[in-house]
Amino acid sequence: MRCRPWILRLDRGLAADMQRSFIPALPFFRFELTAPKPKTMTYPKEMKVLGDHVRKRRLDLCLLQREVGERLGADLKTLVSWERQPSEPSFRHLPAIVAFLGYDPDPRVRHSPNVSTE
Repeated sequence: MRCRPWILRLDRGLAADMQRSFIPALPFFRFELTAPKPKTMTYPKEMKVLGDHVRKRRLDLCLLQREVGERLGADLKTLVSWERQPSEPSFRHLPAIVAFLGYDPDPRVRHSPNVSTE
């Protein structure tokens, strides 16, 4: 029986709060809080391999892996393996990847062994 008065006080307090919440305060003042959307857990934190660059660009553009695979001329499974890092893209996919990214993720100049550097 000792808890009963405490519960009644709590109920009265909640009822009073509910009544106050329906009264508009300062209807002429409106504001909106904005913040950037947090990055997803799948967003790469470090750019270690080429697949990290592809995943970052894909997430920035809000594209599906299937859509990026079609753009790059690669199969969906191939793109998934690049992003999850068990394999690296083949040489034939590199021009399409660089065009998709808009930059070369490996700034070192790649030379063919048959081409002289002079």
